[in-house]
Amino acid sequence: MTWGTTFGNVDRTVTDQTAIAGYENAFTGNNLLDFKAQVSWSDTRVKQSNMDPVCFGPTTCVYAFGLNSEYSYETWQGKADNVSTFDLGSDWMAYVTTGLDAQYQERRNPRDMGAYTQSGSATHPEGETKNMGGFVQTEFVWNDRVTLIPGMRIDYGNVSIGSYTDSSGDTVTLNEEKTKIGYSPKLAAMVKMTDWLGIFGSVAHTERLPSLDEVFSNYTVNAIEKEKSNNFEAGFTLAFDDLVRGGDAFRLKTTAFRNNITDYYASYWNGTTVVTDIIPEARYEGFEVEASYWTDTIYGTLGASVIRGKNRDTGGDLNAVPADNAFLKIGYVHRPWNLDFGWRGDFYAAQDRVGTSGNTTAGYALHNLYAAWKPDEGLMAGSELRFNVDNVFDKSYRNHLDGDEGAGRSFKLSFAKTF
Repeated sequence: MTWGTTFGNVDRTVTDQTAIAGYENAFTGNNLLDFKAQVSWSDTRVKQSNMDPVCFGPTTCVYAFGLNSEYSYETWQGKADNVSTFDLGSDWMAYVTTGLDAQYQERRNPRDMGAYTQSGSATHPEGETKNMGGFVQTEFVWNDRVTLIPGMRIDYGNVSIGSYTDSSGDTVTLNEEKTKIGYSPKLAAMVKMTDWLGIFGSVAHTERLPSLDEVFSNYTVNAIEKEKSNNFEAGFTLAFDDLVRGGDAFRLKTTAFRNNITDYYASYWNGTTVVTDIIPEARYEGFEVEASYWTDTIYGTLGASVIRGKNRDTGGDLNAVPADNAFLKIGYVHRPWNLDFGWRGDFYAAQDRVGTSGNTTAGYALHNLYAAWKPDEGLMAGSELRFNVDNVFDKSYRNHLDGDEGAGRSFKLSFAKTF
């Protein structure tokens, strides 16, 4: 699918308001209480005007997004958690974390279609989302060498949509409300085999509740199912100090994983609209590796990621799989001035392992330069001045999971001060 040349010109105003209030109390002397709580409110509004039509050919153009439109997202969130510490004796310690979190979001999208106002669209319905979850996790630690982490999370999800105006200007009353409860247990373990070798692994079952877009897609109500995943992960770490010279350090972490998913929600563009399919059986698997080396003045980090995704029902590839990628970062710190500067390269392979509805992408490389100054004395003490040049060679590219071209060469200057 290729958009027409006139798609994408718009005057857009974005207003974002956020308020956050938090509370923390470690209750010094009481091992049963280490409490944190936070509530937040945000209101994001995106007003669009003077929009060009969407053209699918030289003579077929429509104002699919209206002459004017507004996207609004008002969200309330709250969370609280507590950590209790227990001394079990025989070199055993236990840290029990319990918590609750909740979210309410109201989403609106009025569109001026000229003769009428359309509420939402097939790909962006209006509605409300309510989520609430509770969790408990216990971290058992033996002699700082063995850690066992069992845990459980329970989630409640509710999405609702009332009436909407379809693309013909007709009002359709759905008054639909969908509710599901998800259960997600897990067990993780980490073992420090020697001073330089560690191994870890985890087994988890997660249940994801579908979003508003997935439930109410293309003016229809999907048969809502919980997306369930059985996840397996294993890996090892290496840690060496004073490896080549005094004061240097080397670290390596590698992880392999496999996620078997049932009722996998897959949304894609079919050439006309966004469609959400529920794939009975899907699988993601792959590995990630990251290694770093540093001395008092020089440092470097190397990482790579390879992920595969399969529709186990048909044997085909999944679309939402990132391209194989690697990165390399090399830097130097001038200690007398606390000046840190360096280069980072990001390298992405071509991605042609896609389903029948997916688009392939070419490989590319991005080069970025950075410098940061953190004075530790004088009037500038406690501040940081940072300068970045991203995509130095102004490479034209598209990340495989993005619908738009990536940003060209950009310059960023920031200043932060800690009081």
